[in-house]
Amino acid sequence: MLARKLEVSAPSVTAVVDGLVNRGLITRSHSELDRRKVSLELTDEGRAVLVAADESVTDRLMHVAGFVDEEQALKLIDDLSLWAAALDTRRVARLVQRARKEAQDL
Repeated sequence: MLARKLEVSAPSVTAVVDGLVNRGLITRSHSELDRRKVSLELTDEGRAVLVAADESVTDRLMHVAGFVDEEQALKLIDDLSLWAAALDTRRVARLVQRARKEAQDL
């Protein structure tokens, strides 16, 4: 399910998850009822790394925004919002397309 949402292959997700588990950033547990279901949870260290990464991205964007005037900086922020909306729309469209295909295959 995660691979589908990320639009990558299951082995790719497994490799990334294995690396995050090995680094102690997430824990992985299997459902007692259905061993095919896997739950992932951030560890305290994983949360700290995520917060640090968010802060680093924000700092970098603020640094870059410092090279334009305030009006341009606000436009850049709006443009990022448009990119996010476009990516969300694309993701939903792909999910709908995939669901229709799966329904036809039944």
